[in-house]
Amino acid sequence: MNPSRCTLLSLTFLITGLFDAVLQLADRGWLPPVEWLVGDSDWYVSLTKDGGYFDRHTPLAAILLAGIVGFGAQAIILSIVDFPKGFKSSLKFFLVTFIVSALFGLLMNDAWPVSTRLFPIISQTYYKDLGKPRSMLTDGESGIIVNLTLLILVRYAYPFLVGVAKQNVSYK
Repeated sequence: MNPSRCTLLSLTFLITGLFDAVLQLADRGWLPPVEWLVGDSDWYVSLTKDGGYFDRHTPLAAILLAGIVGFGAQAIILSIVDFPKGFKSSLKFFLVTFIVSALFGLLMNDAWPVSTRLFPIISQTYYKDLGKPRSMLTDGESGIIVNLTLLILVRYAYPFLVGVAKQNVSYK
């Protein structure tokens, strides 16, 4: 049972936004295990340092921007490759995910000529701190993490939730 494209895009928006929220909560000391796990990584330090990305955005704005960017990247990914049904298609899906996510960051990074200039705060903080190659790598990795989460959710939680919903529907 595969969800519709609309469902996949909506879930991607939610997952991407929730990951951003988790990083913000870790920054505030409310999720010590996450802080311990990613606290020394250059990308996390760039997001959380004084004057960094999280300091210059409201939490809701950062969450919404992350969700919108994830939604946009996923729309491109799903127009290139179908959501995977098996292992072989998963490899292709994740390869396309990495490439599209890495390239999608170019549209947000003002250091690149193809930038849309719509994301000045992330360009002035995160992308400036990491540099071009590292930021492309972290954008690609982020896409993989979001789509791996989506794949696990769709394969294991989605069929259960749809089944529960169908049992609770009354046709009287």
